[in-house]
Amino acid sequence: MALTATGLVAIKMPDHLLLQMKAGLGMSLGAVLIEGKQFTIYAPMQNHVYSGTADAIKDQRLFPIDINSVDLFHSAAGLPIIEPMPNDSLTIDDGKYLIITYQPKGSTRYWVDPKKFVITDVHVLNNSGELVIRQEYRQFSKEKGIYLPKLIRVQHMKGNERVTFYYTGRAVNQKIDDDTFSLRIPENTRHIKLPIDGNVGR
Repeated sequence: MALTATGLVAIKMPDHLLLQMKAGLGMSLGAVLIEGKQFTIYAPMQNHVYSGTADAIKDQRLFPIDINSVDLFHSAAGLPIIEPMPNDSLTIDDGKYLIITYQPKGSTRYWVDPKKFVITDVHVLNNSGELVIRQEYRQFSKEKGIYLPKLIRVQHMKGNERVTFYYTGRAVNQKIDDDTFSLRIPENTRHIKLPIDGNVGR
């Protein structure tokens, strides 16, 4: 499944992210709000709001990629993070630095542009060497001394699920009011707290 929409991404370090998605004529496709480890997802087609941890959201298949495996926060910002591990390796591949980190469940490969020192591709592999997640970062431009991509693709290979971000405008290092990180939900929307334990929110 591929998700394509226009919308707004607001990021406030260290742990706030708002993703609002719209289709043609401004019709809302939903929104995702991250506050620390807490996720809130507004699904207007179902007239539901779901809230809970990343694990709970994953179990209900409410997001088109595995949000436990992909760091959505840094992916949306275009600033993936390399987590160093004891057995990391560094080689050259197709004119780029290739950094491989090894984890108990597999490995992660990062391709780094040697001129801009930005990550252009990330591959997450399982212990069998199978590609599980692919991230691509393209069309970099410099914003206030920081190279950021305009095009970001995050693909979960199982089920061919993909999210694509294409930024047509950006504002970097500007103050964002706390009120920005809130969802405007119609009063008749059903609120569901996950995991569902028999008690449904108001």
